[in-house]
Amino acid sequence: MERRNKSVGKAVAAMLLILALIPIVVMLLSAYHSTKNLLLQRSANTRESAVKTVLDTRDCMDVSVRKALTTLSAENLFKKQFVLHDIKKKITTAEKENDALYNTIFATSDGKYAATYKTSSAFDPTTQSWYKGAIKNMGHVYWSKMYYDSTSKSNVISISKAVRNSKGQVGVLSFVVLYDDAQEVLNHLNVGRTGNAMLVSNNGVVIAAKDKKMIGKSIAKTMAFKKIKKTSKKSGNITVAGTSPIEKVYYDQGGKESGTVVLAQFKSDELTPELHSLVKSSIVILVIMLIFSLLMTFAFVRVIKRIVNMLSFFFAEAGKGKFEKINPERLKAKNFFERKVNHFVHPHKHGIEPQRLAFEYNSMIDSVGNLIQGVQKEGKKVATMSKSLFELSQQTSSATEEVAKTITGIAEVTGSQADETQKGVTQMRELTDTIQVMHGNVKEMSNKSQESSSMNQENIALTGEVNSNWHAELAKMGELMSGAEKMNDNIQNVNKIIGVINEISHQTNLLALNASIEAASAGEAGKGFAVVAAEIRKLSDETKESTKEIKDIIKTIQKQSAQMVAQTSTSLAGGEKQAKLIKNAIESSQTVYSKGLDILDGIRHIEKASLSIEGIQNTVLGDLENISASTEENSAGAEEVSANSEEVLATMETFTANVAELAKISERLEQNLTKDFKIIE
Repeated sequence: MERRNKSVGKAVAAMLLILALIPIVVMLLSAYHSTKNLLLQRSANTRESAVKTVLDTRDCMDVSVRKALTTLSAENLFKKQFVLHDIKKKITTAEKENDALYNTIFATSDGKYAATYKTSSAFDPTTQSWYKGAIKNMGHVYWSKMYYDSTSKSNVISISKAVRNSKGQVGVLSFVVLYDDAQEVLNHLNVGRTGNAMLVSNNGVVIAAKDKKMIGKSIAKTMAFKKIKKTSKKSGNITVAGTSPIEKVYYDQGGKESGTVVLAQFKSDELTPELHSLVKSSIVILVIMLIFSLLMTFAFVRVIKRIVNMLSFFFAEAGKGKFEKINPERLKAKNFFERKVNHFVHPHKHGIEPQRLAFEYNSMIDSVGNLIQGVQKEGKKVATMSKSLFELSQQTSSATEEVAKTITGIAEVTGSQADETQKGVTQMRELTDTIQVMHGNVKEMSNKSQESSSMNQENIALTGEVNSNWHAELAKMGELMSGAEKMNDNIQNVNKIIGVINEISHQTNLLALNASIEAASAGEAGKGFAVVAAEIRKLSDETKESTKEIKDIIKTIQKQSAQMVAQTSTSLAGGEKQAKLIKNAIESSQTVYSKGLDILDGIRHIEKASLSIEGIQNTVLGDLENISASTEENSAGAEEVSANSEEVLATMETFTANVAELAKISERLEQNLTKDFKIIE
C-alpha cells in the first residue's frame, strides 16, 4: 500500500487560526471590560444623580421649614408677654396657610404649651428632645434626631427654636417636619433596575425611600452607615468588604444641621442582564469570526499545498533526469481556484516568494541544461578527436613498421658491404650502386620520420586540448554536485523548522487540554469555551499529522536529490578515469615523439655516413681497411636503430590500444548523457 505524503497544511491552518483568534478574543475581552466599566460608571452616575435629586428636594424643604419657623418666631406675639391662647390661634392659622407646618407647638419653661394637635394629660414638653435642644442652642434653629411621636404614631424629626420676650420669658416654638415631597420624588425616581435611594436620619432611621418597605426601619447597625458616621467627608462612596463594585454606597450629608443624610445603593445583580447580553453577543461574534477564520485558513492552506505540490512535482522530475522548466502555459488547472493558484507560481524575478522560487528553479534548469549540453558537445568532440587520434596512431604505427623494415634492410646491406670490402676494388662499382640505393632509402626514411614526428606533434596537441576540455567539464560536474549537496543542507534546515512546528503543536495541545479542564470546572458557563478548546485540540492533532506528511515529502525530495548526486558522482568518477587515460595517451605520444626524434637523428647520421662514402669512394682502394672499420660501425649502428624501431613499434601498438579505449569511453559518455538527462523547454 502506497504511503501518503505528510503535510504541514493542518499545522499552518492551526497556527493561522490561533493567530486570528487571539486578537479577536483580546478584543472581545477588552470590549467586555470596557463595557462593564462603562456600566459601573453609569451606575455610579445614576446613584449620584438620585442622591443629588433627593438632596435638592430635602434642601428645598429645609429652607422652607426654616423660613417658616423663623418668620413665625419673629411675630410680636413672641416678643411680649406670652399669651398661649393667642399663640394657639396664630400657629393654627399659620399651619393652615403653610403646608410646611405640621403639629406645631409652643411651650414655655414652666411646662405650659399651646399645640395644634391633641396631647395626653401627662405630656410634658420640657422633657422632649426638641425642647431641650432648642434651649441648649438658644437663638438658633435646632433639628432634632428622629424620634417616635406618640401622637402621629410614627418616627418624625422636629425643627425648633427658642425665643425670649421682653419680659425675659423663654419659650420654644417647634413643629414636625414631614418629608412627603422627598418621598414623592423618590416614588418617581428611576434608580436603575435594583437600586434604592433613601433619606436617613442621623440615628439611622429611614425617613423616605424608593423601597417603601425600608421606611421607618433602622440601618444604624449596617457597616455602610457606620462608615458614613465615621467619615469626615461630606459626600463620597463607601465600599463594604465582601461586596462587588456595583454595591458601593454613595452618600451626601448636605448641611449636617438638617440631621439627615441621603444615600443610594444597587444590588449585586444590577448589571447581570446587561453583562449576560454582552457575553452572548461576544460569543456570537466569536463564532462568526471563527467561521470566517476557518474559511480563510482553509483557502490559504489549499493555496500553499497546491503551490508545494506543483514545485515538488518539478523537483521530482528533475531527480529523474527530466529537467522541465516551469511554464505557465503548461500548468494544468481543473477549475477557477487552481487557475488563480497557478498564477502564484508563474516565474517572476521580482514577484512574490513562490514566483521568485519558480524563477530561480528555471534559472537552475537553464544552468544545468547548459552544463549537460556542454558536456554532451564536448563528449562528441572527444569522441571525434579520439577517432582521429586512433587513425593517426594507426598511420604512425604503419610508418614505424616501414621504418623498421628499412632499417633492417640497411643492416643487411651494411653486412654485405663488410663482406664485399674483402673482395677488393673489383666490387667498388657494386658498392657505389649500393651506396646510392642506400642514400635514396635514407632520404625516404628521413622524410617518413619527419612525417611521423609531425603527426606525433599533432596527436600530442589534440590530446592536450582534449585533456583541458575534459578537466573543465569535470569542474562543472563538481559544481553541479556541490549545488545538489547545498540543496540537501537546505532541506535539513526545513526539517528543523518542522521540528519547531511539532513543538508548537504539542504546546497548543497542552494549552487546549488545560482550557478544557478550566471550562469543565466552570460548569454551564464554560461549555461554549470547552467546545472551542476541543476544536483547538483537534486542530493541534491535525497539525501534527500535517507535519508528518510534509516530513515525508521532504524525505522524498532528499532521496531524489541523493540519487541525482549519486549519478553526478558516478559521472565524475568516470570522467576522472577518462582523464587518467588521456594523460597516459599524452605520455605515450610524447614517448613516441621522442623516439621518432632519435630515429630521425640516426637517419641523419646514416645520411651523413653515406655522403662520406660517396666522397671517399675514389680512395676506397687506399683506405679499404678504414672502409671495413666504418662498415662494421655502420652495421652496429643499423642493428641498434633496428632495435629502437622495434621498441617504437611496440609503443605505438600500446598507444593505439589506449586511443581505441578512449574512443569507446567517449562514446559511452555521450550515450549516457543523451539517455539519462533530458532538457524539456
